[in-house]
Amino acid sequence: MDSTKKIAAVATQIGLREREKSDRMKKGKEKEKEAYDLLHPGFFARMTGGGGNGDQMLAVSAYKNAAIEYKAANAADDALRCLNKACEMTERAGNLSECIQIRVQMATIYLTMKKDFEKSAQMYLKNAETYLAHGKNDQAVKSNMKASDVFNKNGDDERAFKIIMDTCALLEKEGVKFMNPSEIYTIAIRTCLNGKPRRLDTAIDLVRRLQVILKNLGKDLGKRMIWRLYLSESVLLCSKDSDGIAAKLAMEKHMKQTEYLMSKEYGTEKEIVESILEEDQERLNKELHSRGGGLNSLDNSVARIAMKLTVKTTILKEEDKPV
Repeated sequence: MDSTKKIAAVATQIGLREREKSDRMKKGKEKEKEAYDLLHPGFFARMTGGGGNGDQMLAVSAYKNAAIEYKAANAADDALRCLNKACEMTERAGNLSECIQIRVQMATIYLTMKKDFEKSAQMYLKNAETYLAHGKNDQAVKSNMKASDVFNKNGDDERAFKIIMDTCALLEKEGVKFMNPSEIYTIAIRTCLNGKPRRLDTAIDLVRRLQVILKNLGKDLGKRMIWRLYLSESVLLCSKDSDGIAAKLAMEKHMKQTEYLMSKEYGTEKEIVESILEEDQERLNKELHSRGGGLNSLDNSVARIAMKLTVKTTILKEEDKPV
């Protein structure tokens, strides 16, 4: 195919796309008008019951269909206008599940077409509020995390982290129950340890708070998680304070749980803490590189910190001693 034919083919494709875009815009306007007419019936239609709840639902459907057409035509503002109207109507009607789904659609358009990260995140945060108001706490957590993810995509680490921490606080609220509180805390701990700057103190605090939550749940499945958290706490404390004293005090509290003393997590915790206290690098290295030890049960973010632990050298060589 010569260059003239290639140009002609490209022009044809562009023309087809523009025609399709025009057709989709036309359909969108027709659907939007259909929704308007359903909500604003004429005199005779009102006399015969037009504009009732049935018409309201049909109008919502028409607005949603209009948004589909506008989105296909790359008319983001028009699509958002129709979705917003549909959302307001479903919210007034008490159809909250429909309203939530519409907000998700709006969040996607704000993010992918408008590049408006703020408004996209706000859609998810509004959904979280709606879920909480109706006791759907797990769904609220998921919506919060989606909002946090949006801020992360925009490079706004501080706001993303704040949402995570607010969600953790929500998990501890009296009377609020969740299916899997450890999931959100694990994400928060990873964020603390993998982010810059590293928030080691906050990670330690989160580890301790999750221990309390899991103990209060009293589930057998939470028991093993608590053991991993005991080991995680001591690893992080050894990283923070290289003398090992804080980790020793924490381990003494952990040892009050007699069942824990039979676990591999305790064996690893004991070896690490005692190696740090005794300044025995060889013993510490042996435990860190042992197979089948408690480190294998830790989250990667904590395990990486464990592998970087070293003893605090306080013994001076003969030639370094002051005269």
